[in-house]
Amino acid sequence: MTARYDTLAEESKNVTELIDERNRLQAENDRLSEESSRLMRENERHKRNEKIKWFLAGGGVFFVGWISGKLSRKKKRIY
Repeated sequence: MTARYDTLAEESKNVTELIDERNRLQAENDRLSEESSRLMRENERHKRNEKIKWFLAGGGVFFVGWISGKLSRKKKRIY
């Protein structure tokens, strides 16, 4: 019986260390999950902004082409 008790006592020495490590790892996991969520939201925002920039660039090209077409047509008219 004493041998079994000694074995149990020896094996349970690092239980508090294991509990501390588990708590530390769980806190780190929570922090990383939160950071991952934040980065995914930021990535979606960047994608949306990029689409808006390209849409506005296309509109600007269209507008400049339209204006240059209007101006060049006035010069070609012969009275």
